Amino acid sequence: MNPLRTVNFRLQAFMDEAGLNGDGLARSIRAVGDQVGLSLRCGRATVGQWLRGRNPRPPIPTLAAEALSRALDRDVSPAHLGFEADSSEDLAFWHERSVAGQLQVLHQLDNVSGPCQNPRVYRVAALRPPIWDEPPPDLARPSTTRPLGTGRLGRAEVEDAETMLRLFGQADSRAGAGHVRPALARYLADQIRVWTTAPARDDIRRELLAIAARLAYLCGFLFFDDELHGTAQRYYHVAAELAREAGRPGPHAMALRALSVQARLLGHPRPALALAEASLSDAPTDCDPLTRAFLTGQLAVAHAADGDRYRALRQLSATEHWFAKGCDRVDAPMAYNHASLAHQKAAVLALLHQRPQAIAALELSVRQRPAHERRSRAITKARLAELQLSHGHLEQATATWHTFLDDYRCILSGRARSALAIMRASLRPYKNNRLAGEVLRRALALPYVGLGGGQSMVRV
Repeated sequence: MNPLRTVNFRLQAFMDEAGLNGDGLARSIRAVGDQVGLSLRCGRATVGQWLRGRNPRPPIPTLAAEALSRALDRDVSPAHLGFEADSSEDLAFWHERSVAGQLQVLHQLDNVSGPCQNPRVYRVAALRPPIWDEPPPDLARPSTTRPLGTGRLGRAEVEDAETMLRLFGQADSRAGAGHVRPALARYLADQIRVWTTAPARDDIRRELLAIAARLAYLCGFLFFDDELHGTAQRYYHVAAELAREAGRPGPHAMALRALSVQARLLGHPRPALALAEASLSDAPTDCDPLTRAFLTGQLAVAHAADGDRYRALRQLSATEHWFAKGCDRVDAPMAYNHASLAHQKAAVLALLHQRPQAIAALELSVRQRPAHERRSRAITKARLAELQLSHGHLEQATATWHTFLDDYRCILSGRARSALAIMRASLRPYKNNRLAGEVLRRALALPYVGLGGGQSMVRV
């Protein structure tokens, strides 16, 4: 050990409090890294070097602080651990009080090559539901961004934003996030960011902010689809703030629902439930039945993930009730449709360990999925095949995976890429089976076009 280094007693104290040894901390850090697209080579020996005084290279201090924050259920910073601070992107975003400032932080990070330099860590501490009735931040207060100059906004800017929302949404549904995400992030940074501080009539400003909230929500989903969860979380928070500034509780509720979906997927059932409950509470009393079904369905999934069978099934029944009241609108673009309902039902049933019923619901979802929703159809098929195989139906699973590969060739999606990896791992024990071998050979022959956010290997 370098004699000038000082033993890191701070890190040891936090590890002791969390009940983690070197292996445990390394596993926790790798798990946090997975959620920001980093595959980390980090083990007990590496942690031992930190305890002996070696300062890890970025982004490890940020990842280690988040890992211990989760273990201890309170905020921990790199400085608390005795580490030199790396790029404090997290602090820059979460301390910025204006939407324009937050968008600028995200834009600046997008200009950095790759996630290794500036990982956007998924922060469990940020899962407290944003409160609807808080007054929006004063846009005139000091910000890290200068006032942005532009002409007075009018109906033309509203129509332009509506057009872009429709185009980005259609492209995502058909081809996945990888084709669309960089362009939408740039549009939010270059155009929407400017418009959030531009002068406008009050009704025009509110309408434009509401559309901007939907654009930020979509951008969050694109990062979610590419499994870049830290950035997705930030865009969802931007969407919630834009909705508050617009005075529109509907888009605010949708952003909270998205945060709930993400939290549940990443293994945080209690915050997911709180966010799902808040999304329904924030929804306007006169919201349309399909929106209410969309929100209620996620509450059913969250209850199931939390192990509450009774409430999960009760909310699923309520979802079906609201859907029936609004099913005359399911053909609208990007609407909550029959396939979406069946997919949510399958998620509830799978979490309640009703596998045959979940399989039947996913089969229905695939049949009812509109042709242009190729990415969602592919993800549903992959999940269906996984359940079929786990239920012992190898022949059905391989047939379903063949249809997944048909769609996979045409999309760029991190979730689809992960589904492909799960397929390969699941079928490897059956590689000598003719049906499984055919699927594996076909998968190996495909170009690896499913790369969305991707993972970067990082030495620590």
